[in-house]
Amino acid sequence: MTRPARRSAHRLITLLSATLWLLSGAATAIAAERCEACEITLRASCGGFLEGPVVDQQGRIWLVDVTGGAIKRSDHAGHCEKVVDAPGGPNGLALAPDGRVFIASQGHGVMVYDPEQNTLRVVAGDYQGEPIKGANDLAFDAEGGLYVTVPQGDLFNPRGRVFYLPPGGGEPVQVASGLSYPNGIAVSADGQRILVAEMMMKRILAVPAVGKESPFNVTYVWARTAGGVGPDGIHLGADGRLYVANLERGELLVYSSDAMLEQTIPLPEQAGPVTTNVTSDGQHLFITESGKGEVWQLPLPAHSQ
Repeated sequence: MTRPARRSAHRLITLLSATLWLLSGAATAIAAERCEACEITLRASCGGFLEGPVVDQQGRIWLVDVTGGAIKRSDHAGHCEKVVDAPGGPNGLALAPDGRVFIASQGHGVMVYDPEQNTLRVVAGDYQGEPIKGANDLAFDAEGGLYVTVPQGDLFNPRGRVFYLPPGGGEPVQVASGLSYPNGIAVSADGQRILVAEMMMKRILAVPAVGKESPFNVTYVWARTAGGVGPDGIHLGADGRLYVANLERGELLVYSSDAMLEQTIPLPEQAGPVTTNVTSDGQHLFITESGKGEVWQLPLPAHSQ
C-alpha cells in the first residue's frame, strides 16, 4: 500500500471510530428513560435559597437557606421553621449519628450545630494557616470522618479542593485540588472512594478515599452529565445508585451502580429549573428547587428499590 493510500485508510478508520463513538453515546442517551409520569409532589415551600437537605431519624428534613443565613427544618406535613441563624453563608449539611448537624459554611469552613445544647461553633476554619472559604457540601464516612468540598475558581481557573476532617478532630487533610468547582460529594458503599460532582466540567469523579491504599484505586471520571450548568448535589442510594441534581435543567439524573445513566426525572414545570440537591429517607427522594425555595418529593423509582 502506498503512503497516500495508508494515510487515506488511517483517516477512514479514524472517522469510522469517531462515528461509532458518537453513535454509541447517542444510543446511551436514548436508552436512558425520561420519566415524564413520575409522581412528583410539592413537599414544602420554605422560601430562601435552599440547599443541603438531609433527613433525620424522625423523618424531618433539615435544610440550609444560603441567602437567608439560616438552618431550616420541615416536618412531615411540610411546615417549615427556622431552627437557628447561621451567618456566613451556610451551603451544605450532614447529620452525625449523635444528632449533631454539621454545616459547610462559605465564610467559616465547617461548623457544627448541637440541637440539644442549641450551640453553633466552628470545627474547621482553616487549612495550614489559611481560612477555608467557600465550603459547599459534606459527606461522612463509616469511621466518622467528614469530607467537604470547597469550590473556588471556575472553569478557566480551577482552584477547587476537597478536604477530609479525621474522626475525633485534628487538622484537615487535603484530598484533591485543582478542580473546576467541586460541589456535591458522597462516599461509596465500600468506603474505597468518594464521588465528587465537578460541576463546571459536567462530570462525576471517583477519588480514592483517605487511607485506602489499593494500587488500583486511582482517580477517574466515573460519569458525565449533559445540559444545564452541571451536577450540583449528589446522593448515593442504599442500592448503589447515584442521584444527581442537574442544575438549571430542572431534573434529577439517576445512574446505576456501574455509572450508566438509567433515567432522567424532570420536575414539574411550575417547580423551576434550579435543582440543587437531593436526599432520601429510604422510601422517597427529596429534591430542592432553590429558585422558589421549595422541596419536591417522589417515591424511589421502582427499578431502584
